[in-house]
Amino acid sequence: MSPRQDRWANRGNDRPHAQEELDGLIYQEVPQPGHPSGGTRSAEDYKYTGTVLGSSGHLRVTVDPQRTTVDYVRTSVPGVTKDEVGNRSVAHHYTLFRK
Repeated sequence: MSPRQDRWANRGNDRPHAQEELDGLIYQEVPQPGHPSGGTRSAEDYKYTGTVLGSSGHLRVTVDPQRTTVDYVRTSVPGVTKDEVGNRSVAHHYTLFRK
């Protein structure tokens, strides 16, 4: 982390979507964008807590001077994707406000 007091850290792109807060820092696992039937078993194996959702999808991060918003946007392949989710639906959303 930088001396600017960062509050958000992201990691990987072969994992499920997982977001948790610990000690004032948001930890964000980046979902695998091309795995249409991704589950959450690895999250259980690694003992992730917080919000855990399966792949596939991507993060849309919007930054302005007052806030940063993070959306987990799901992608769906009819007949392949396990969850009944709409393509391009926002499955999870959170906002970080400037201190």
